[in-house]
Order: sequence, then structure tokens, then C-alpha cells
Amino acid sequence: MIGPLLWRVRGLDRVTGSGSLRVNVCVRRATDDGRFHLDVVDLFSARARQLFLKAAVMELGTDEERLRRDLGRVLLACEDRVLDLQAQARTPIPTTPEMPPAEEQDALALLRDPQLLERTGTHVAAPGRAGGVDNHR
Repeated sequence: MIGPLLWRVRGLDRVTGSGSLRVNVCVRRATDDGRFHLDVVDLFSARARQLFLKAAVMELGTDEERLRRDLGRVLLACEDRVLDLQAQARTPIPTTPEMPPAEEQDALALLRDPQLLERTGTHVAAPGRAGGVDNHR
């Protein structure tokens, strides 16, 4: 919300290049009187912003200069968000989940246990387990 107007921008996650900021922009009054303006706008294009402003002023009956300043704030916020999203996309996602050190030490101790096969066989043969001797109750 900026002043008496609510702004909603969608499509920032689909912006790929640095030369365009084509998004879906909706602006409406906070009083929810049902008046709004919605359009697809390249916020980096002065002409597209001007067309959006003219149509929004007509729809909302609001001051054009205030709307222009607000749209400028929206543009800057969108640009920052796109840069954040692009940086997140470049950050590699770890392919191996991290294990807490204590769990890792326990797992390594189990793997190094000379009785591992015997312990595994005992657990598999226990009653109620698949392959167990007393599995038909």
C-alpha cells in the first residue's frame, strides 16, 4: 500500500533479462470502492508507464502526479525484487542434504562396526519383520 492506493504486481518471477520489466500491475483504492486499473506493463518503458498512468488516472480519478511518484516507487521495488530472485536462481542448491555432526558420527560408527552384518541379520530375522521367522501371526 502506498498512500490511499493498493498496488499488486505479478510476474516478477518470469522476468529474465535486464532490459525489460514486463509485469502485471494492478492499482486500486484502499477504500475498496470497486474502482481499479489492471494492465500488463513494461515498467522500464517510459511510454508504457505513461499509458498506464493515463488509464489509471481515468479509472481511479486520482491525482496524476501522485500516481506517477507511486508508480516510480513500485518500479524500484520491483527491480530490487527481480535482482533478488535472479541471485537466488544463481545460487546452487546443495544436492546432498546436510547431516548434523552428531548424527554423522553415529552413522559412521555404525558403518565401522565389525558386527554390522550380524546386527542387521538379527533385526531382519526378528518377529514381525519382513523375512522374519515368526511373520505369520
